[in-house]
Order: sequence, then C-alpha cells, then structure tokens
Amino acid sequence: MKIYAYKAPGTKEERLRTQEAFNEYVNCGFNTIYLTGDNSFCFSGEEEWKDSTAKKCFDMAENAGIEKVILRDNRLYIELIEEKDMLVGCGEGYRFQSEAELDEYVRFCMKDYIQEKLFCGLGLRDEPTYKHVKSVGLVYRSIKRVAKQLGKDNIYIQMNLNPLMIGSYDILDPEWRKIGVRAAYEKYLDAFLTATGADIICVDNYPFRPSYIGGRFLEGFYIGYQILQEQCKKHGAELEFVLQSFELIHKTIPTAKSGFRKLSTVNEMFLQTNSALGFGVRNLAFYTYEPDMQPEDSPYRTTESSSLVTITGEKTRIYYFAKAAIAHAKVLAETLGAYSFTGARLFVHDSVKYCEDVYFKSEGEHSQEGLIDPYSTEFNNTHTLADIDKIDYNKDVLLVTELSNGVERLYMLQNVIDSSYKCDLKPMQLCVRWKDNKKRFKVFNGKNFTEKEFKDGTFETELELGEATWVIVSDR
Repeated sequence: MKIYAYKAPGTKEERLRTQEAFNEYVNCGFNTIYLTGDNSFCFSGEEEWKDSTAKKCFDMAENAGIEKVILRDNRLYIELIEEKDMLVGCGEGYRFQSEAELDEYVRFCMKDYIQEKLFCGLGLRDEPTYKHVKSVGLVYRSIKRVAKQLGKDNIYIQMNLNPLMIGSYDILDPEWRKIGVRAAYEKYLDAFLTATGADIICVDNYPFRPSYIGGRFLEGFYIGYQILQEQCKKHGAELEFVLQSFELIHKTIPTAKSGFRKLSTVNEMFLQTNSALGFGVRNLAFYTYEPDMQPEDSPYRTTESSSLVTITGEKTRIYYFAKAAIAHAKVLAETLGAYSFTGARLFVHDSVKYCEDVYFKSEGEHSQEGLIDPYSTEFNNTHTLADIDKIDYNKDVLLVTELSNGVERLYMLQNVIDSSYKCDLKPMQLCVRWKDNKKRFKVFNGKNFTEKEFKDGTFETELELGEATWVIVSDR
C-alpha cells in the first residue's frame, strides 16, 4: 500500500526541507514521497543531479525509511503536455517529428534519476482537461517505453484525473449538457485510459466544503466512485484516491482574515478513508501535508489548519486525524488486498431526504419531461448484494460496498452522513439480516478479522459518522 501526500516535506519551503521533517512524515504513517512543487524546486536539468535539491530529498527520504519516491520533472510534467495537437507529427510547428524523437527527449530527461534506489515513478499532469488527452497519451506511453528500455519495467506514473464535482463539468466534456454528467464523466475517463493504456489512475475530490461554494457532499462523490471503478475494470486499471486533508474557508472579501469555515473532524477523515477502501482503493494520498502558501494568501484555507503541518512545521489537529486513519488503513490492507470491488448500494433515510444538499439526485429544477436532466448525479442502486436479505437503519445515510476474492464476499457498511446534516448526537442503529440464515462471519474488530456467530442470522451494530463495520461472508 502506497501512502503519500501532495506537498510533502521538501516540496517548497526550505525550512521544512530537513531530515527531521522527513522523519516526522514517516512517523505519521506515510511510506512514499511525492516530490511536487514549483519550477524552483522540481528537478529541471539546469543543475547536476548530484547537486540538486531533488537528490537531497531522495537521500533524506531514504534515511527516514521512506520506501518509494515519485518525482515531478517539469520538463515532462509541464513542457510536453499541450492542449493543441502539436506534440508529435510531420511538418512545421510540431515539437517532435516522430515518437522516436519524443522517446529520445524523455530518455535524456530520465537518465539522471531513473537508477535512484527509491525512484518508483513520475508525476504526470495534474487534472488534465479533455483538451490534453492526446499529448498526455503520447507522453505517458513514451515514459513507459523508455523506462522499460532503461531497465525499469514497472515504472509508476501518477496521473491525477479530474473528479466528478460541481464546477468541473466543462473541462470533462464541452457537450456535457447534451449527454448528461454521468455520460460526460464516462467519456472523459475512457478517453484518458484509452490514450494512455494506464494501469493506475488517481483522482482527488474534496467533499467537505461550505455549501454555497459548491459543496454538496453526495452530489457526484459516490457516483464518481462507481463510474471510476467501472472504467478501471473496463481498462484493467487500478484506482488511487486523494483525501481532503485541509479545512476550507470562504472569505467574502479578499482582504478578510476570517469567514465561513468548514471545520474538519476526525470522523470526516475516517469517512473518506473507509469509503475509499470500501470502493477497492488500495493506495491513498492526502492533499496536503504541508501548505504551499501562507494561509492568509488563499481564500479557501483556514489559518490554523490549512494542512497536516503549518508553514513553520507545527502539527495541526488534522495531522493526528490522518495518523489515526493511516494506521487504520494499514491494518485493513493486510486483508483487503485479496478482495476486489464488485458493487455498492446507498441508502438515504427519510430523516435527511428533506435536505437538498445531502440528497444525491438533481431533480425538478433542471428536469424537462422527455429530456435528459444533465445535472443528475443519482447513485446507481441496481447492484444486488449477494448475501444481504434486508437492512434496517434508523437515520442518516448508509453506504454498503461489496468486495470479493472469488470465494468470500467482504461487506463494508458505513454511516456516510455529512456532519453538517447529522440529525443528532446519537449513532445510527443498524440491523442486517443475512440470506440463507447465515450465522457465522468474520468481523473486523479494529485489529484483525475474527470469527463470530450471530443469533437468527442477523447482525446488529451502531455506526457513528464515518464509522464502518467490515464483515466477511463465506460460502463454505
């Protein structure tokens, strides 16, 4: 399991580029470094590799016990990814006259660091739009070819695609209003997976936001997971996910020091972590570990919690939320690695259906009889849960995901109500009736899966916001 963060130690602030900072990063539970940053930091080939800041970061990462390092080489990350289709082709105006010429340039860029002990791969264009499909595909395949020629057959490429999120529809597909949000996202993902032949894709999404700056938690979040896994299955790719690890603040005027806050909680950190694992995600990233700017310079960050550590290196409370969530994920990963996502159901209780911001379907306002509602992000609830006969729950929103290893099914049952819409302080009361009166299961107790027997083939539990219970059901 790779666990890394955007803007990890060494990314921009020289005062945090120390061995102590790298050690603390590992103490939090991270095992991979993603060296992002601006042109002044990322390796650009303008200096000898042995004297570069990137090389120093590789050395400190190794001393700290980091297992893998992902590098962002701006000569590949920025310079080659174009919106216009002029990267490879015959004639005037093309950057390279053939793919062989492109490969030669990529080989020149990679020769300095590809033999580094911890080097596992490269970052390639954060959130490309539909206009970048061809150039991303060309560069991605070139990196794979050249790395194989240089003896690194399994190079990792961190390609972070756009999420299904309000405000991003136009960069998924300019025709999205004609075909609908779901079809547009399917088309976007299919295009990039086809162009690159990617074996791993990554997506970031930030579900906990003030509602009036576009924060509708369920709108697009879980349907996005469904579409992502459908496309990954179609193309034989794995899915990685980036978790929100900062608070948002909306300043009504640019010079304001405060405004509407969406405070993060440990429950929301666990909600994201459990949901990702339940949808079959096996590598996790966080955005962000250390801030990339002074909080007062950003209209969407709180002063005290813009990341896991502050601009001067102090730990925020989010650091401890992430540390606990990472430890939880690592323990579960020992079992989850053998299971693949097969489907999910989402249950919205009447107690919260009255609130349009928590509901997962756009209806009425944009709908016209006989026409597609382009804004609809309704969750697809057609999956049949193989072992569950009936579910009773008394409040909130319940997510059930199903995974399989070919012999056993593993179910995650999770309370995914946004804290903004939680009805009261009491947990959800949940009762699951299993098919065929099944009574023996393996249940995760926080440390491992242990065998239990349940009376009358029913399983009862309580779920706080973000909390999940994990149950393995066997045919044997």
